[in-house]
Amino acid sequence: MFLRKLFSSFRRIISVSRKPTWDEFKLSLRIALIGILIVGTYAFVFEFVAGIIISSVGIR
Repeated sequence: MFLRKLFSSFRRIISVSRKPTWDEFKLSLRIALIGILIVGTYAFVFEFVAGIIISSVGIR
């Protein structure tokens, strides 16, 4: 019963959805790339600062 309801929901979503326009696609891509850039920059800075702290304390 649960699977039938789930597939019915999938079918309804697919029938209502449409292909994005080129402008919508570019906007989504830009937002995703900015998010990846922000997360990557944060991770790089965190690793860099942690490396400096660990090397200054002398922990290996």
